[in-house]
Amino acid sequence: MNKLLLPSLLLSIFVISSCSSQQSNVLNESDAEAFLERVELEDKTLGPIASSAYWIGSNFITYDSQKVVADYSKRFQLLALERARQASTFDSVEVSKENRRKLNL
Repeated sequence: MNKLLLPSLLLSIFVISSCSSQQSNVLNESDAEAFLERVELEDKTLGPIASSAYWIGSNFITYDSQKVVADYSKRFQLLALERARQASTFDSVEVSKENRRKLNL
């Protein structure tokens, strides 16, 4: 009987703690604006780096420069996919027309 007491107690604690920690994360317009500001800042920071990589790849056609271009291309494709996933969480949020256009892009 003692062998079952500890696992039962741990299971009960786990179930109770998981039920009580549920929170409703309701997104609003300020969350969407913060997301858009973060994305725009990242674009200003990362954009010139990617442009430089593509310029080098176009002007110095070597195996190494093409690897650099492929690496940055992969990174930015994954970043774009992640941003699109995050932007879709704001589909039901009322935002300005300008911000809706940005979120849809």
